[in-house]
Amino acid sequence: MGYRLHDLPLHGGLADWLYERGIITKEDTGGLEIKDDFEVVKTLLEQTVKREGIGAIIAEGFIGAIKKIGRGSEKYANHIKGTEPDFDARACFGVEVFTSIVNARPARDLPVGGLTIAKGRKPDFFKKVLPSVGYLPEDKVDKLVIDEGFDVPRVTAHFENLATLLDMLGICFRMPVSSLYNIKTLAELYSAATGIEKTPKELLKDAERSFNLSRFMNAREGLTRKDDEFPGRWFEPLKRVETGEEYVLKDYFGRKQYTREDSEQLLTDYYDEHGWDVKTGNPTKGKLLELGLDKAAAEFDKIPKKKLVG
Repeated sequence: MGYRLHDLPLHGGLADWLYERGIITKEDTGGLEIKDDFEVVKTLLEQTVKREGIGAIIAEGFIGAIKKIGRGSEKYANHIKGTEPDFDARACFGVEVFTSIVNARPARDLPVGGLTIAKGRKPDFFKKVLPSVGYLPEDKVDKLVIDEGFDVPRVTAHFENLATLLDMLGICFRMPVSSLYNIKTLAELYSAATGIEKTPKELLKDAERSFNLSRFMNAREGLTRKDDEFPGRWFEPLKRVETGEEYVLKDYFGRKQYTREDSEQLLTDYYDEHGWDVKTGNPTKGKLLELGLDKAAAEFDKIPKKKLVG
């Protein structure tokens, strides 16, 4: 599995990183030296609970802490929308990681099938499996799944419909369960259980409608492209403690190292595949109407105008 890094804003996380780089000092910590020591961790925990000293800042969580500290601290906060990601993209960058970045719910991955949860699978595997599951439109298969691999952000935009559909049907999306289903089977089960005939295409459209509505409701509350930024820490090497081996942010097949500029293009491709506004990262009014979300479209103007620049 991918590395699950718990980047808590205590020792071993944000406070540690900032102290090592001199962004916070003993003047900020009340003389406490932040280091790999039980008593230090104990003190930080007590201060956080009591909101005393540096603990009062730690208690604010990632977003609150970096706002109070400033000094470029946001570069070192390994968070997505205020919560720590389950997976680190430097270990393995696939659809599971990408969904955790762009999901409206903070750092929530949708590991349907576990397709890319670990490295090692070859392009031939994806050419065989992705079309068979059925969530990629037929006219997209040859464009997004090629001999060299597959387009992670654009495939993710369709992969999310399958994940949403499993959520809607109450089916566990962990790999041992979700890998047993495809869109055709899900449509047959739904029709048999409800007596309402649904084709696979219709069921996927229902899932797309649900996913777009979720994104719109969050946009209405202020969510924008800025909230989907990759954590700054991901653009620095990740060292494996026991071996000293370093990992950098690369595509799933390890062919290309990603920069911040590359990550912005990945987000643009993802929004474009959804048919969303690439500047804001949110559904357009036209997209909402296309999906029959008339009530949401009627509230489109409630999206904060100051948030419309990504």
